[in-house]
Amino acid sequence: MVEPQSDGSVQFRVFVSEADRVEVRGSFTSWDSDPLALEREPDADGWWVGSLTLPPGLHEFQYVIDGEDRLADYAANGVRQDAFGAWVSQLVVEHAGPGVIGRIQPDVPAAKPKKPADPLGDLPRHPLAA
Repeated sequence: MVEPQSDGSVQFRVFVSEADRVEVRGSFTSWDSDPLALEREPDADGWWVGSLTLPPGLHEFQYVIDGEDRLADYAANGVRQDAFGAWVSQLVVEHAGPGVIGRIQPDVPAAKPKKPADPLGDLPRHPLAA
């Protein structure tokens, strides 16, 4: 699960009781080169947590368990299959400005396609043309 924090960062939390190591890898960590290592919460049997500040926009990520298993976060803003067939989580971050708590948008409407321009423009039409 992802939760916005009062300082504008995003907290990542995942329950993986049998793991020795959990990381977050995504578009904001160059996927494999700079992962965010999560820490096991001391009194929360199996919960892992970590935070980082993200720039505004759409981000994608996965949890990586013990360097091998990849897990999507279905409590994020959405999931999609990547080019390799793996499920990745989607996260939209919107920062409202300095001193205002950043928030994660639950739904971002897709842009509507624009109507193509009329190639004839304002040329006169034949009365029988539709």
